[in-house]
Amino acid sequence: MQCFARLKPLAVIAALLVPLAPPALAQDKVVPQSQVDMQLSFAPLVKQTRGAVVNVYAERMVQRRSNLFAGDPFFEQFFGQRMPNRTEKQSSLGSGVIVEANGTVVTNNHVIDGADDIKVALADGREYPVKVVLKDDRLDLAVLKFEAPAAMPTLPIGNSDIT
Repeated sequence: MQCFARLKPLAVIAALLVPLAPPALAQDKVVPQSQVDMQLSFAPLVKQTRGAVVNVYAERMVQRRSNLFAGDPFFEQFFGQRMPNRTEKQSSLGSGVIVEANGTVVTNNHVIDGADDIKVALADGREYPVKVVLKDDRLDLAVLKFEAPAAMPTLPIGNSDIT
């Protein structure tokens, strides 16, 4: 797992996409001429990878001041009112990729940073709570793990050094 910490974001993206190009598309170097052609060119790739792409939902509780001047000693001296702070739920949504059949997911760190509760949702609608295995602020990568009931579809990380 320590190898994930050294990966650079562009290398991860390239490594994920390079091995996925269908052989027929790789040989036919025809540029799509219309919006319909563009959509059709991605259809085989989407069909092949859809099961391994997940939504990542993260929530955290944050304290919000209900008044701009709450906590300011000067204003409290004159007005004497203490407005209680409010606690509210802050949500974030991102995507991730299942890279191992056991439920290991790679996503962006900024999606899960500071979260109290993290879940992944699969393409078929199933949702699972996850644990953070590792995260790297500098590379903006995070590795999550959920308890997979069976072998999951994957998009393995490829070698970006291969041309």
